[in-house]
Amino acid sequence: LVAPGPRLSLGHWASEGFPGIMARSPSRSPSPPLSSAAEAEVRPPWKKVLYLRQPYEDSYSDPSLNAAVVNANVRRYDFWVLCRGALGIVQQICLICIFVSVWWRVQAGVLSHRLLLLLDGLALTGCGLLRLLLLPLLEVEVGGGGTGELGTRLIADLGALGRVAPRAGLAASMLWTFAPMLRTLTRSWSDDTIAVMAACLLLVHIVLYDYGGA
Repeated sequence: LVAPGPRLSLGHWASEGFPGIMARSPSRSPSPPLSSAAEAEVRPPWKKVLYLRQPYEDSYSDPSLNAAVVNANVRRYDFWVLCRGALGIVQQICLICIFVSVWWRVQAGVLSHRLLLLLDGLALTGCGLLRLLLLPLLEVEVGGGGTGELGTRLIADLGALGRVAPRAGLAASMLWTFAPMLRTLTRSWSDDTIAVMAACLLLVHIVLYDYGGA
């Protein structure tokens, strides 16, 4: 027989633990509150998404966004450099306008073919002489070389003119020879057809011209 022991209440068993089943758990002290730095380390990294619920304020701004450089690869252009780049396009448009204007006046009888050929020859000769006269002045203002370099430049220009002159003469002679035949072949064409073809070819010239090479 076992002598009856003292009766223990349920609160005693809860505080001391049931023997053989569970041990008494040590008392835990409340954890200290986390600082802002520790709380930032505990929080997951911020993501730039809208559908995800994150432990951050609505007005939160990530430091990486503040370090971003806006318009880092933007190239600044000079106004006069852009004007010089657009000069090639304007030049071709002006040439087409001059061509159409001269053709219209020839068709209207204001300018004759002989007068037009005479004006072309005078203009070509005058521009060549003007270049020869102004080239020394331009060399002095720019600060180029002396008389030797100027003479070399003139010789090079004359050589280029000598190479271009035979080609121009060949093109003019072929056009002069085949003009009657072409006129006979296109006699049945209407003026509207010729105008549309000319407009299409001029437009193709504007689009396909080598502006970069110019």
